[in-house]
Amino acid sequence: DAFQHLNGVEALLGQFDGQMRSIALEYTLGSGIRSAVLRFARHVRSDLDAFASALPAMDMSHAVSRLLALVFAIGHRSRTLAKHLGMHAWVRTLAVPG
Repeated sequence: DAFQHLNGVEALLGQFDGQMRSIALEYTLGSGIRSAVLRFARHVRSDLDAFASALPAMDMSHAVSRLLALVFAIGHRSRTLAKHLGMHAWVRTLAVPG
């Protein structure tokens, strides 16, 4: 059943938390990267929680529509994080004359 697959989002939340914790631990506090990663994880977790809590009241077409919006939002957040991390690396290696 399709709703069973959509309800699988709740099961993934625990795995997501564990993976985000391990990613955040890889970065040092002074690098300026950790806060961006934690902000990304907090926003994605909020999006997943909102989807999971609204799912029981949705019909199939609305659930699929919200799922597509969720995928788009996570993709956008991922691209924004990648851009931020790339810019951070560029600024750290910037040489200032003098």
